This record gives sequence, C-alpha cells and structure tokens, in this order.
Amino acid sequence: MHSGFELFAKDKNGKATRTASENYNAFKTKKGRTVYDGGGILPDVVLEETKTSTIADALVKNDGIFDFVTNYYYKNPNLGKQIPTIRMLIL
Repeated sequence: MHSGFELFAKDKNGKATRTASENYNAFKTKKGRTVYDGGGILPDVVLEETKTSTIADALVKNDGIFDFVTNYYYKNPNLGKQIPTIRMLIL
C-alpha cells in the first residue's frame, strides 16, 4: 500500500497532494525488485510501535540519556573514535 504523496504537486494551501495509485509507474531495481514512483518510501515489513517503560519515557523526555552521554564525552576527552560499552561506563 502506498501513501501516494507527491512532493512537488501542492494544493492551494501548499500541502502535498496524493497521486492516484492508477497513475503510479512500475520500475525494476538492479536486482529485479518491482518498485513504484509516486508512493514515497515504505518498509518491506511494517513493525508495531515499540512500547517503552515509564522510566525510559521520562529519560527521553527530560534529555537524561543525552545529558549523560554528553557529560561522559566531555569528562573523557581521550575517547577518540572508541565507542564505549556499558561495562566501560559503569566501571
């Protein structure tokens, strides 16, 4: 199923208009997969939204994770390109 939003065709209010699915053109990728224009990008598999805990929601909402990582980065200027693991963070 395609969303059909056309990025360059706008209505009188400047909003993207939908392209009727009968106006889509089919194309083949290098590996033979059929794709369509006019429908935007859609995933092959649609996943349900992940539910998070109250604590995780609060950390994200209040920038707790961002603040922790930013502080860690500035307190450890010799990290270079090394990506710290959880073990490194708690030891």
